[in-house]
Amino acid sequence: FTLAGGTVNTLSVLALGDDGVTASGFVQNGGTVNASGEFGFDMEVGPGNPLYELNSGSLTVNGDALWFGAAPGSGQGILRVNAGAAQINGSVVNTVGSTVDVLVEVTGGSFTVNGPGIDLAHATDSIALSAGSFHVDGNCTVENDGVWHATGGDTYFDQQAELRGVGSYRFHNVTISAGASLQHTDPQEISVSGSWINMGIFDPDVNAIAFNGSTLQSVSNGNFHHLRVENSSIGLG
Repeated sequence: FTLAGGTVNTLSVLALGDDGVTASGFVQNGGTVNASGEFGFDMEVGPGNPLYELNSGSLTVNGDALWFGAAPGSGQGILRVNAGAAQINGSVVNTVGSTVDVLVEVTGGSFTVNGPGIDLAHATDSIALSAGSFHVDGNCTVENDGVWHATGGDTYFDQQAELRGVGSYRFHNVTISAGASLQHTDPQEISVSGSWINMGIFDPDVNAIAFNGSTLQSVSNGNFHHLRVENSSIGLG
């Protein structure tokens, strides 16, 4: 399915599934998509990688973004933002017992989560950011047992957020907005390859941040428990 323009409204659930042969696809090249309820991936027939791809326009979800799979369903549900604006006014969750993986990929545009949670339940769940922006814009607990990996782009913590989980966090540019707070509860170390701009409050607990970029990295208003510099260029400034 390809949307070039206009408006699509769903009054309940917007879901992409599988039939065991061809994974569902929704490519948005413009226009507006509004999901009044949940958005998600539902895979119960076989392996597949259903894809929602935003290339222009806006996607607004006024519920949770959910990944659900039951055997023999397997694979990844892929939510990719190349341009435009995607906003989830709920949580991003891989459901309990799901047999599928989460992949949220931002290569441009903006992706915003306004809900109370981001839950990467599997070691193979991932958020990937190479350009554009990712906004954690809510009182949000990030429970990451997978991989949050940014090679570029900007991650904003705009309200009150907490990092938890046994997975890995690698950010590029990080901004803690004015009036916002970020609490680093788990894991023991997160890494940053770009700039660190703190206009709010950062609570490092007893954990570490590794600055491991390949160009000069700027740090504004740092408050760290343990700081490790592995910059391959000229360090921090």
